Amino acid sequence: MLFPFHDDNPTQRFPWVTVGLIVVNVVLFLQLLSLPEQKQIERVIHQGFIPARIGSLFSGKPVRVEVTENREHRFLGLWLEVPVRRVYELRPHVGEVLGALVTCMFLHGGWAHLLGNMWFLWLFGNNVEDRLGATLFIVFYLIGGLLATGVHWFMDPASTRPVIGASGAISAILGAYAVTWPWAR
Repeated sequence: MLFPFHDDNPTQRFPWVTVGLIVVNVVLFLQLLSLPEQKQIERVIHQGFIPARIGSLFSGKPVRVEVTENREHRFLGLWLEVPVRRVYELRPHVGEVLGALVTCMFLHGGWAHLLGNMWFLWLFGNNVEDRLGATLFIVFYLIGGLLATGVHWFMDPASTRPVIGASGAISAILGAYAVTWPWAR
């Protein structure tokens, strides 16, 4: 796999929106990490996009989300990791489901997920923002993320696994970069 460290495309303006998106993503991730593990899971379940919740809006039936966590327990003087299963029942709620279409783009599953996404956003977002302008760039970013989430729902509408991350929006940025500067290095 090729991992880009820089590109050769200069920009005319400072990428305020790109930097703002990076700051927001990092701050929200650090805020998520500051919560107890149980609250982190609940935030991801309620603010991540769960495809099956679209169907629940029409059926009126709640969606059951099962989460297995590893908990440390002391047994005979040893610390053991024991899997603990929790079941969350999510009632149909239009505002929460539609809100999750946006909030899911600002949640990340770990440091590698966050740093990888933010690196690619920084590397390629600055040029795309420079070309589109700040307003059109943020609209393009959000629509790209919404479309990616929609494709995920279309491919697996019964999934109860939360969809999180900015990867869909950033893939749209990478696509715009590749189309606009096909010969860039």
